[in-house]
Amino acid sequence: MSDDIIDLKGTRLIGVSEHGIPVGEEHPRAKLTDDAVEQIRQLCEQGTPQRAVARMFGISKGAVSDIVSFRRRAAYPVGWRRVRIKMNGRALIGPVCVSTEEDNDNGDPEVSA
Repeated sequence: MSDDIIDLKGTRLIGVSEHGIPVGEEHPRAKLTDDAVEQIRQLCEQGTPQRAVARMFGISKGAVSDIVSFRRRAAYPVGWRRVRIKMNGRALIGPVCVSTEEDNDNGDPEVSA
């Protein structure tokens, strides 16, 4: 989230589910970044005990288990939404809608007003 491109109007694109809900680190209740989730999965795949991984990231062993088994953080974006950025960096959903990548031949999201 910190290295996303923010345009001159203070907005940026975020991934959303088929219901328009932000997914991954953009979800309002997300405690971990997408990179941290990927690191957790890789560490466990390499044989690091889940209890040790949980301590490294300051989360419960159950949360690690749910992440590794894709019961948590399993959603991937199916579309994009433009959001406004508050002063503290958290996303505030804006009124602009964005089409899904499936609607575009070249794979780039198209912005519609």
